[in-house]
Amino acid sequence: MNLSLSLEHLRHTVLISRMEWTQKGYKGSHIFIRPSSDSSVQDLWREMQQLSLPITLSLEELLDFGCVYISSERIKKPDYVITPQQVLEIYLSPKRYLKPFDLSERILEKNNNFLIVHKPGAVPCHPTIDNEKENLLFWYSELLGEKLGLPHRLDQGTEGLLILTRNQDSLSTFTKMFAEKLIEKKYLALVEGRWEKLGLITHFMKPDARAPKILSVTDPGGWKPCALAVEQVDVWENFSVLDIKLITGRTHQIRTQLAFEGYPIRGDNLYGSSGLPSNGFDLCCYKLAFTFPGNPDQQTFSLWNT
Repeated sequence: MNLSLSLEHLRHTVLISRMEWTQKGYKGSHIFIRPSSDSSVQDLWREMQQLSLPITLSLEELLDFGCVYISSERIKKPDYVITPQQVLEIYLSPKRYLKPFDLSERILEKNNNFLIVHKPGAVPCHPTIDNEKENLLFWYSELLGEKLGLPHRLDQGTEGLLILTRNQDSLSTFTKMFAEKLIEKKYLALVEGRWEKLGLITHFMKPDARAPKILSVTDPGGWKPCALAVEQVDVWENFSVLDIKLITGRTHQIRTQLAFEGYPIRGDNLYGSSGLPSNGFDLCCYKLAFTFPGNPDQQTFSLWNT
């Protein structure tokens, strides 16, 4: 919902949007300003402070977190000048994430080309729209003193194995390997309900960037195929642990497919779980296997002996 403010002491067009994120119950303020004349970010910020806005961080802190945009591009300088043809966009309440204290201990593999790390749940693996510093890619780049690459992603709430690359060649190689399905990915999911079906599960996902994702059993036209295989099931009371081989790699795919079948992952409220989320939800990428160029043998990385 957008609220247009017309204030005598503010000479610019201001739109305040209340943002309600679907995950983790995050609520923050999102403000847009179109200046009536050329103005610096700093000058506009001084005028904004006259409004009754939930501002808890300084402009310098918001710039450092990457919360300030000009026409959808992040900026870092408070003296950046905005024209009336541009829009200043600020996320006033960035969502914060705790840095794991055991980053070094979470490295399973480290060589000249890549790292394999154990991502905890409830921590993003890459910059978010209102926080570009509190994520695994940033923290491990800081730890190693080098710029790392991210050839794939795990959802914020998902735990598990994550590949970080150490050079452009390995980033390109892994990106291609993921696209060509040359990397085996295994997951464990704790779902609500007593699952009984083994084997291939297929659906079609609507090509929409928004969440929650929408699936169909048949292709309405132009929807993306989704496939996973449930290879083993352990049932306990009204919960089931599924051992899953991910075949395609769509955003939210496992979460969406299991929920579509009527078995949401415990703690995944976005897709219908009745459980309360804590540190993420109960989905873990526990195994990756691949053959990296230059190494004739397949490499397998697992959180547990399976």
